[in-house]
Amino acid sequence: MKVDGKSYRSLWLDHDGRTVRIIDQRWLPHEFWIVGIATLEEAVAAIRDGQVRGGPLTAAVCAYGTAFAMLEDPSNASLMRACAHLASFAASSAEAAWALREMNKALLFRRPWERREAAYKRALELSEADVEHNRAIGTHGLRILKDLAEQTPGRRLNIIAPCTTGWLSTVDWGTAMAPIYRAHAAGIPIHVFLDETAADRASAAVMRWELAGQGIPRTAITVGHGTAMMESGIVDLVLLGAQSVTLQGDVRNLEPLSGWAAVARAHGVPCYAAVTSTAIGWGGLPLRGDGALPLVSEVAPDITLARDLCGLITERGICSACRDDLRRLFPDRIAA
Repeated sequence: MKVDGKSYRSLWLDHDGRTVRIIDQRWLPHEFWIVGIATLEEAVAAIRDGQVRGGPLTAAVCAYGTAFAMLEDPSNASLMRACAHLASFAASSAEAAWALREMNKALLFRRPWERREAAYKRALELSEADVEHNRAIGTHGLRILKDLAEQTPGRRLNIIAPCTTGWLSTVDWGTAMAPIYRAHAAGIPIHVFLDETAADRASAAVMRWELAGQGIPRTAITVGHGTAMMESGIVDLVLLGAQSVTLQGDVRNLEPLSGWAAVARAHGVPCYAAVTSTAIGWGGLPLRGDGALPLVSEVAPDITLARDLCGLITERGICSACRDDLRRLFPDRIAA
């Protein structure tokens, strides 16, 4: 994504191969600062203090935080402490839980002197996977927007996106915003309507700044205004993000998004949730740790029911919000 015409990711490995650079989101939208983190405690502070936001980006910081710990002390005890410490500050992120499990799996049975290089390698792989997953969500979601544009030639698409799952909540592209960015790049005229009553005002302000940077028209609205727009038939699509998703297709969020989906269904407006497979509870929700690591807590109180969604947009395609379709797309992740 672009800031003042220059492309950035939300996180990247610096030239020294050790330090990770992040955009410090505490100062946005008023100031744009890039800072470096290179220790476990700096990674924890970035999550705790809001320098980074969003489950996928938090997951990437957790992965690199584990690598920082291995650089200082590659012992088993250090690995367990680092994963548990990071998990305690990323308790609401299903993606962070997945990333820490992946780091633990990649390192636990290696010799201590092999862990430094292996940790950085795996953290980089997980970060790149997030970018590719989100890019794929954008590609699959673009099909929906293209179909809508063909049905309404000569008119812009009006999309309500009440979540804050943009580029800065991931390493790049975003989840729910990825189809919007791809459609904008493809020349499809779009106007995005954001929730001005979002509980996280800071993230909402960053979301508006982010869209402005890409040149996408946006307007902040209330739920009442959005409902009136849907009643009048001028809304083409509602796009949601997801904190986590059950195997039954129900979507959990920290933000109150379920009302938007219910209103959309009542007025015949298509509503989709964009989610990577790392946020799906393949073992079933509530998402919990396996006893060794306290990975995910139940702090996503808002639940959008599967019946209110037209489907889920994932990195492998679009599916109905149900177990059977998730099994079809992800046979390697779900048991029969």
